[in-house]
Amino acid sequence: QLFQENVPVGQTLTIRGQDFIVRGVFEEFKPATLGQGIDLNEAIFIPNESLKIAAGAAAPVVRVLVRPDNPANTKNLANSITSAVREAHDGQNDITVLRQDENLVVTRGVLDSLTGFIAAIAAVSLLVGGIGIMNIMLVSVSERTREIGIRKAVGATNRQIRKQFLAEAVMISFVGGIIGVVLAYVVNFMIRVTTNLHPIITWPVVVIAAGVAISV
Repeated sequence: QLFQENVPVGQTLTIRGQDFIVRGVFEEFKPATLGQGIDLNEAIFIPNESLKIAAGAAAPVVRVLVRPDNPANTKNLANSITSAVREAHDGQNDITVLRQDENLVVTRGVLDSLTGFIAAIAAVSLLVGGIGIMNIMLVSVSERTREIGIRKAVGATNRQIRKQFLAEAVMISFVGGIIGVVLAYVVNFMIRVTTNLHPIITWPVVVIAAGVAISV
């Protein structure tokens, strides 16, 4: 964006009178859609000592990214950093050490809230769909009184007629459930393509959804 070209290697960038030569361009970083963090796609990476020369005292450290040699030592490393900085800052707790697993807890909370919200919408949709099927079948019965009369005249019982309409209602629910499952897979695919989220659909959920639709 700065140089109007994809690979501006060798170009010069001036920051506060100090010239910097572009040595490389990172591939696009993929920030977490629901997580917390900075967007490194908007960042310029400069050696710390060179930045001090260019910015002088006007370059305070705002954030430091640390990666442990062993992920199992993340908690111990975070405690060590907190203790070291507190000692260097005369005992003041003026920093926050945030671990990746704490970010995951926040993200999980957002996902749980989103799941509850979607479940509430699904419950309302289920109620509305059930009422819609009921109305359709009531209209179907009222419009087919001649057919019902003819069937009863040739010996059909109320039980047989009731089974016929229940079978039709089950078919309506079943077809609606199949359409819903297909749409779910389409939306799942679109989310995977357009975002870095990877929602999954498990077969038990599909079976339960179809079963509920048929039972309605």
